Amino acid sequence: MSQTISAGRAPKILIESVAGDLSLVGWEGDDILVKGEAGQMQVNQDGDQVRISCEDDLSLRVPKAASISIEKIGGDASIRSLTGNVQLREVDGD
Repeated sequence: MSQTISAGRAPKILIESVAGDLSLVGWEGDDILVKGEAGQMQVNQDGDQVRISCEDDLSLRVPKAASISIEKIGGDASIRSLTGNVQLREVDGD
């Protein structure tokens, strides 16, 4: 399942938990593209703030200037092409 969210060029994204692997890539677009298994993702938006959690693998494409805060990833993490602030607390894999 994929979902597109419009939150501006520099959204604030909180990834609360990902039980599996996370792929996070910055892109030139203004939208956030969220991909994961149907029924496994929870996405909440309040203006330019977006909260995401997933009980499986998660793939995100976000504006390059997004501010990202990641609480916990149960698997591996791949984070590329971001110019905004990135805070990462816990990764259980690579």
